[in-house]
Amino acid sequence: MKSSIIAVIPLFLGACAPASPKDPNESMTDASVLAPPPQGRGMQLRMMKSIAPGLESYGCQLFQMPDEDVFIHEQTVQFSAGGHHVLLYVTPYAMIPERDENGELVDAAKVHDCSEGVTARWKVTSVLGGSEIFDHPGMFRGLPEGVAVRLPQKTVVVMSVHYLNASSHEVDVDARVNLSAITREEMTMEAGLLYLDNRFLHVPPRGKASSRMRCPIPENVFVANLQSHLHARGVFFSATARDEKLHQSTVVYETKKWLEPPVTTYEPYLELRAGQFLETRCDYENNEARAIGYGPKSTDEMCQLIGPYFPRNADFESCADASGNDAALWIGQGSADGAATLDCFDCAGSVENLDYVACMYDACPSIAERASAFVRCRLSKDLGSCQGEKLALSKAVCHD
Repeated sequence: MKSSIIAVIPLFLGACAPASPKDPNESMTDASVLAPPPQGRGMQLRMMKSIAPGLESYGCQLFQMPDEDVFIHEQTVQFSAGGHHVLLYVTPYAMIPERDENGELVDAAKVHDCSEGVTARWKVTSVLGGSEIFDHPGMFRGLPEGVAVRLPQKTVVVMSVHYLNASSHEVDVDARVNLSAITREEMTMEAGLLYLDNRFLHVPPRGKASSRMRCPIPENVFVANLQSHLHARGVFFSATARDEKLHQSTVVYETKKWLEPPVTTYEPYLELRAGQFLETRCDYENNEARAIGYGPKSTDEMCQLIGPYFPRNADFESCADASGNDAALWIGQGSADGAATLDCFDCAGSVENLDYVACMYDACPSIAERASAFVRCRLSKDLGSCQGEKLALSKAVCHD
C-alpha cells in the first residue's frame, strides 16, 4: 500500500468549494477538486493515501500552523471515494512530536495509522471542525463577517480521515480541508467551537441506556450550527436548552442517525442565554455480551455535541465553571439513593473504572446534583479532600 503526503499549503482565506461528486463511488474530477484559498487568505490541509479493497482504517497527520496567529472564518471539507469522514482536532503540542503518547516513534507529519482512535495516539484539547457527510462542506461555517476562531501561532492540529473502501479495487483517497481566514485587522469578535464531550458513559451488556449531561451557559452566546457524534450503538441524540429553574426547555438539535449525522444550521442564529443550561442526551442499544463505555475506538461509545458559536467563552465550550473547573452534571436513570450510590462508588474503586460510571447510571435522577458534585471532586482531588461532598451525597434521597 503506497502513501503520498502533501503538507500544509500556506495561503491565507478561501474560495468557495466546487461541487463534490454526487455518487460516493465516483472519484473527484479535475473540475470538482477543492482548490486552496487565495494567497494570503488561508491554507489547505491535505492527506492522500491509497486504500486496498475492502479495507476500513483511520489515518492521521499532524500539521503546524504558521509563525503568526490564524483567524479562521470558515472551513470547507472535501474527500473522495474511499473516505468516510474527516475531522480536525487542536493539540497542546508546541511542535510536532517525534513520539506518540505511547512512546512510539512516528513521522507524524506524514500520514500514519490511528485506527485505535486519534486520542489513543495524540493529546487533543478541542475539535476544529470537519465533515462526517460525503458531499458536505462541514460544520464550521456561517459565522458573521469579522467573526473568527483564533488559532495561536504554531498551533499543532491533527487531521484524521476515516477510510472505508467498499469497492473491489484500490482507491486513492484525496482529503482536503480549507481553513479560510481573515486578517487580525478584519476580526471584530472571537468565535469558539463548542465541544461538549460526555465521557461518563455506560451501556450494560445486551441492554439499553441513556447518558445525560447538563452544562451551564455563563453568558449569552449565538450558535451558527450544531452536529452530534456517536458510534454504532447510538440510536438517538438530542440537545436541549433549559432555563435556570428548569421549568422550560427547548430542543435545539435532534437526530436518530449515528452515521452521517445532520448539520443543523440556525437562521437566525440560535441564542443561548446566560443562566440557562445545555443538556445532551444519547440513547444506546447494546447487542454485545459486554458493557460498553467511553472511548475513541469503534468498540467504544461517544456522546458529543459540536458547533461554532460566538462570542467565545472558554468555560461554556468545555462545560466548566468560572474557575475553569469541571461543571458537568450527570443525570442517572436508576433508583439508587445517595447512600446506596456512595456504597457503589466505594466498591468500584477508581473513578476511571467502568463499574464506577455504572454507579452513576444506577442513581435516581433527583440526586444528580449531589452525586455529580462528589464525582467532580473525585476527578480533580483525592478522596480525603471530598469529605463534604461525600457527606452530602450520603444524605441524598430520591423523590418524584
